[in-house]
Amino acid sequence: MPTRITIRKPDDWHLHVRDGAMLNAVMPYTARHFGRAILMPNLIPPVTTTQEAIAYRERVMAAKLAAAALLGVLLGLFAAVVTVAIAELWFVAKGVHLSLGDRGVVLTLVGAVGASAIAGPLGVGVGGLLRRQTPAIVITLVWLLVGEGVVAVAGGARFAPGHAFAAVVSARGPHDDLLGAWSGVSVAAVYAAAFALGGTVAVVRRDVG
Repeated sequence: MPTRITIRKPDDWHLHVRDGAMLNAVMPYTARHFGRAILMPNLIPPVTTTQEAIAYRERVMAAKLAAAALLGVLLGLFAAVVTVAIAELWFVAKGVHLSLGDRGVVLTLVGAVGASAIAGPLGVGVGGLLRRQTPAIVITLVWLLVGEGVVAVAGGARFAPGHAFAAVVSARGPHDDLLGAWSGVSVAAVYAAAFALGGTVAVVRRDVG
């Protein structure tokens, strides 16, 4: 018989994030520690109409998107540090010196952090559209493993989402099937904005009627 239950990412069923600066300050912690949350609209003045609820929901979504971008940066930095540490150990074992000051290494690490920051709001948008985590993950993986290949066959690989983010990480000029770094940032940002907007509209229309 199990004697212990571990809730890895619980739901917060009674959360006060308030509004304005406090909302923006609290939301990153909520996004990091909880899977879902029920927000209490105890504002000053209080939310009393559907239109006020919709406006508040939009502000909450905006704060969530900002929090996702911030968490994306933190995750990207963590991944970069871990990658460099592992690479350093591997190179030392091979008797090779890893130069962290090399321009190519620096650009790749910066590109990885930037791509992670852009991917955060995109993920929030996908979550808003699909709601359930499992379908969101499955559809994303199918797209990356199959959809990107189909687009590549059609000749539009450079502008596919996965390739756009790969161009950001690559942080170099156009090569192979990738755009240049800044073009990749632009295309990836457009995808992130489109999914963020679509997710926000879906959530607001679904939750408030």
